[in-house]
Amino acid sequence: MKKSILLFLPFLLFAMSCDELLNEMATSFQEQEIDESFADVRAIQANLAYGAFIYQAFQERQM
Repeated sequence: MKKSILLFLPFLLFAMSCDELLNEMATSFQEQEIDESFADVRAIQANLAYGAFIYQAFQERQM
């Protein structure tokens, strides 16, 4: 019985290290997605602000 546990131990340790690596990769990917989402939101805000500036300039020119 002890021999079979000892034979299984390296596979268990390998599986645990793979699980930890996958968790780190998933966390990194989620952080990257969040950063990209904030960048997208900032780009949209900048486009809206620019559009509002152009609209205001157009309105002032019409008067």
